[in-house]
Amino acid sequence: MAARLPGLLPDALLDGLDWRDRRDGWSEELAKPTTSGGTVLVAIDDQRGLVGFAALGPNRDENLRGQAFAELYAIYPASELWRRGVRRPSC
Repeated sequence: MAARLPGLLPDALLDGLDWRDRRDGWSEELAKPTTSGGTVLVAIDDQRGLVGFAALGPNRDENLRGQAFAELYAIYPASELWRRGVRRPSC
């Protein structure tokens, strides 16, 4: 189930998205060392293990290059945790 972003993406597109379709690609990406300055943050729950992750890095907008802006490339929280907030930071 994909999160709904009213007005940003068509429902038909979101209805066709499934995290399982991206699992292998993300597994490969996460196993590679980064050379772009990007970062992947993971959310771990003591009982459930991995419950989400986010990928971010240098912005790709030419108008913002050299400024203190990062770009959020992807964010994948477990759907059962949507709208629950962050429990606690890891550091």
